[in-house]
Amino acid sequence: MLVVSFLLIRDAVIMHSAWLGVTSAILVGASILLAVIGSVRMRRLDTCGAIGAPHAALAAFTSATVCLASTAGLFLVAIP
Repeated sequence: MLVVSFLLIRDAVIMHSAWLGVTSAILVGASILLAVIGSVRMRRLDTCGAIGAPHAALAAFTSATVCLASTAGLFLVAIP
Protein backbone atom coordinates (compact mmCIF):
# COMPACT_ATOMS: atom_id res chain seq x y z
CA MET A 1 0.00 0.00 0.00
CA LEU A 2 2.87 2.34 0.78
CA VAL A 3 4.48 1.73 -2.61
CA VAL A 4 1.22 2.44 -4.42
CA SER A 5 0.82 5.62 -2.38
CA PHE A 6 4.26 6.79 -3.44
CA LEU A 7 3.40 6.03 -7.06
CA LEU A 8 0.27 8.15 -6.67
CA ILE A 9 2.40 10.98 -5.30
CA ARG A 10 4.57 10.72 -8.40
CA ASP A 11 1.48 10.87 -10.61
CA ALA A 12 0.18 13.86 -8.64
CA VAL A 13 3.40 15.72 -9.32
CA ILE A 14 3.38 14.82 -13.01
CA MET A 15 -0.30 15.72 -13.45
CA HIS A 16 -0.09 18.79 -11.16
CA SER A 17 -3.13 17.51 -9.27
CA ALA A 18 -3.56 18.82 -5.73
CA TRP A 19 -6.43 16.46 -4.94
CA LEU A 20 -4.45 13.42 -6.01
CA GLY A 21 -1.58 14.64 -3.84
CA VAL A 22 -3.86 14.99 -0.83
CA THR A 23 -5.36 11.57 -1.44
CA SER A 24 -1.96 9.93 -1.72
CA ALA A 25 -0.74 11.72 1.42
CA ILE A 26 -3.74 10.32 3.31
CA LEU A 27 -2.88 6.85 2.03
CA VAL A 28 0.75 7.21 3.14
CA GLY A 29 -0.37 8.26 6.62
CA ALA A 30 -2.90 5.45 6.84
CA SER A 31 -0.39 2.81 5.76
CA ILE A 32 2.14 4.03 8.33
CA LEU A 33 -0.58 4.00 11.00
CA LEU A 34 -1.57 0.43 10.09
CA ALA A 35 2.08 -0.65 10.28
CA VAL A 36 2.39 0.88 13.75
CA ILE A 37 -0.84 -0.74 14.94
CA GLY A 38 0.33 -4.09 13.59
CA SER A 39 3.73 -3.91 15.26
CA VAL A 40 2.23 -2.87 18.62
CA ARG A 41 -0.27 -5.71 18.37
CA MET A 42 2.43 -8.25 17.54
CA ARG A 43 4.58 -7.11 20.46
CA ARG A 44 1.65 -7.34 22.86
CA LEU A 45 0.77 -10.84 21.74
CA ASP A 46 4.40 -11.96 21.95
CA THR A 47 5.04 -10.56 25.43
CA CYS A 48 1.88 -11.33 27.36
CA GLY A 49 -0.12 -13.67 25.16
CA ALA A 50 -3.19 -11.44 25.42
CA ILE A 51 -6.26 -12.33 23.43
CA GLY A 52 -8.42 -9.67 21.85
CA ALA A 53 -7.98 -6.58 19.76
CA PRO A 54 -7.38 -3.47 21.86
CA HIS A 55 -7.07 -1.26 18.80
CA ALA A 56 -9.83 -2.79 16.72
CA ALA A 57 -11.79 0.45 16.41
CA LEU A 58 -8.69 2.38 15.31
CA ALA A 59 -7.78 -0.31 12.79
CA ALA A 60 -11.33 -0.34 11.42
CA PHE A 61 -11.33 3.44 11.10
CA THR A 62 -7.95 3.40 9.37
CA SER A 63 -9.08 0.66 6.98
CA ALA A 64 -12.22 2.61 6.13
CA THR A 65 -10.11 5.72 5.51
CA VAL A 66 -7.80 3.75 3.22
CA CYS A 67 -10.75 2.39 1.25
CA LEU A 68 -12.29 5.84 0.88
CA ALA A 69 -9.00 7.48 -0.11
CA SER A 70 -8.22 4.66 -2.56
CA THR A 71 -11.60 5.05 -4.22
CA ALA A 72 -11.13 8.81 -4.44
CA GLY A 73 -7.67 8.32 -5.92
CA LEU A 74 -9.01 5.92 -8.54
CA PHE A 75 -11.68 8.41 -9.56
CA LEU A 76 -9.13 11.23 -9.74
CA VAL A 77 -6.84 9.18 -11.96
CA ALA A 78 -9.62 7.73 -14.12
CA ILE A 79 -11.32 11.09 -14.76
CA PRO A 80 -8.83 13.55 -16.25
